[in-house]
Amino acid sequence: MSTRIIAVANMKGGVAKTTTSINLAACLAEMGKTALVVDLDPQANATSGLGIDPRALEGSIYEILLEDLSFEDCVEGTSVKGLFILPSTPDLGGAEVELATAYGREHRLSRALEPHIDDYDYIFIDCPPSLGLLTVNALTIATEILIPIQCEYFALEGLGQLLENMDLIRQHINPNLELGHILLVMFNSSTNLSKQVEDEVREKFGDKVCKQMIPRSVSLAEAPKTGQPITKYKPSSRGAVAYKAAAKEILAAELNGEATAQDEQDETEETITPEKENKTEIAGVDLDDSIDSINEENRDAANNTTEAIDVEPTENNSMIEAKTSSEDSTNEIKESEEEPAKNSGRFKRWRINREEG
Repeated sequence: MSTRIIAVANMKGGVAKTTTSINLAACLAEMGKTALVVDLDPQANATSGLGIDPRALEGSIYEILLEDLSFEDCVEGTSVKGLFILPSTPDLGGAEVELATAYGREHRLSRALEPHIDDYDYIFIDCPPSLGLLTVNALTIATEILIPIQCEYFALEGLGQLLENMDLIRQHINPNLELGHILLVMFNSSTNLSKQVEDEVREKFGDKVCKQMIPRSVSLAEAPKTGQPITKYKPSSRGAVAYKAAAKEILAAELNGEATAQDEQDETEETITPEKENKTEIAGVDLDDSIDSINEENRDAANNTTEAIDVEPTENNSMIEAKTSSEDSTNEIKESEEEPAKNSGRFKRWRINREEG
């Protein structure tokens, strides 16, 4: 399985990007996958939300991007087995300005992560609420983008611009980037507004919208202060159950993609194999059969020639036979020319004259 690198992005702040990154990664880790959360937000909420104090760090994503600190010196473990984080600090807030004049600025994150991508099944990049260079770095390496949308109308305003920028990144930098999923969050089933936003988003994006929605939940708001994902803090809460279901949808999309790829490969093999076996065809003509037919005709012609010439004649005999054959042929031609048709009157006169003579 190739690693899925998911950029969790939305231009609007406060739409549960960090909460979604932490909890989806934790759910997948509990399902036996290895997951890495890259905290690319200067607020460092994903870092503190997984129990790491940003102020006590010696190395962070800032040093990786701007000071070429190694990945191994920055990555941290968490309380969830199989879940790791590349932490952030408030220093990252100045990275936008410092990266502006840096060489290969949009590829800084790619160069840092690429040697370690195969160590993880999933990499979630928690993007800042903007379309600056940090988000561009995330979209440059991501294989897909996941967009959390708060079930309020203001949350839809920046969505079009985000998708336009995603298309630009795909055209010029990362052709493998695609829209993976849209996750409806902070859903309140008791309000018409949430239902209206849901209907509008599903109508526009169809199957890209996760069936599972994340409800408003006090437990989800409380979990970060404990430094644990919701599955550790309150595993039976509504928020935990919802994120587990959403993680299963993301995992199912991966399995369906692998099955589709395998089916396409099988169909290709079934199409190619008959052509490779014993036949060669051009424009619908079987060359092997044609060659066999030509060879058979040549053999028949050779046999007929052999039967016609049983004994090889000598040179003198050949000349005599050829002369005799030529004279016989001449006489036959003359007779045929001279002898009129038997049913004609001329034939009768010719016969009487011949008998009298």
